[in-house]
Amino acid sequence: MIAIALAAEQAKTNDPAVFSDAMVGVTRDGTKCATFAACSRLIDAGTNIDYQGVSGPLDFIAAGEPGAATIEVYRYDSSGKLQTVKTVQSRPVG
Repeated sequence: MIAIALAAEQAKTNDPAVFSDAMVGVTRDGTKCATFAACSRLIDAGTNIDYQGVSGPLDFIAAGEPGAATIEVYRYDSSGKLQTVKTVQSRPVG
């Protein structure tokens, strides 16, 4: 949802037919930011942004879908507590 809102901010419109073209641009190749407020301030200052989602970078590809992902592998220990075994960042595509 934040990426959608930032695309609307970037395009200066709430018309999805217009701001959808900004979706890829707000997730790549700019100044990294991680909250709507921080990213919005950068947009207002004329800065190209690279929104980093809560789960990590989005790096949307031309098709408008995430080109990167954070993958976590979990297991339960002998007491039944969930543990993270490892976290892997995928390589961006597109």
